[in-house]
Amino acid sequence: GLSIYYGDLLAPLLEKYSVWYPKWETNENTCSNDGHYEPYMKKSNFVKGTLEECCNTYYSWAFDECMVLGGADQSSASNLDYFYVDYYSNSCKQSCFKKDGTDTKNCGGI
Repeated sequence: GLSIYYGDLLAPLLEKYSVWYPKWETNENTCSNDGHYEPYMKKSNFVKGTLEECCNTYYSWAFDECMVLGGADQSSASNLDYFYVDYYSNSCKQSCFKKDGTDTKNCGGI
């Protein structure tokens, strides 16, 4: 008879969605576990086991922003109000929550 081991079928799928990779193709400083990473990322060890590890490795200058954009609770943001370079806009941004455009700070989000 034919035997199917569901573990053999599910393990590769679960592994794909349980790793975090840097979202370099977007202008967001964050990591994702949506499973849409390029094959080279896995082969070159760019994928990490946790959001925190991925943010710390690839977005250390915008760690809090990376964590929050990646789905962590905003209360995990520890370094509010520091400045960092936003390489996409070639400007300095302040690590603070973006508001409706009425804030006086140059908030780039956290």
